[in-house]
Amino acid sequence: MTLDRFKKVVWLDTATEPFATRSIARRMLCYDFDYSFINRVTGLSTDEIADLDDKNKKLFLSIEEMYCNLSLLVEAEEDPAYICSGEHPIEAFSTIIGITSEQWRLFYGDYLKNKR
Repeated sequence: MTLDRFKKVVWLDTATEPFATRSIARRMLCYDFDYSFINRVTGLSTDEIADLDDKNKKLFLSIEEMYCNLSLLVEAEEDPAYICSGEHPIEAFSTIIGITSEQWRLFYGDYLKNKR
């Protein structure tokens, strides 16, 4: 089963059309439904489902990379409080993309593990 923080990213990415066939398939993939089962529910071909699975994976990787880049930039700053006003940059960015700061830390930890 996909971790909650990854599910949240897919849910946010599909939020504008939550009942569209492709959105439902992408969300089903977060629960590790079999391609053939998703095919029977949605009518999408297994090739289309595989493309959606790849889209989810690319989304996860791009988010992890963005988190890493931001974290490295913040760590390099002498005074990160001056990067943006009102909040620590990582807290602000977490809010901007719709996740909690705890989910942020988990994404960043996963990214570091995957880079080894």
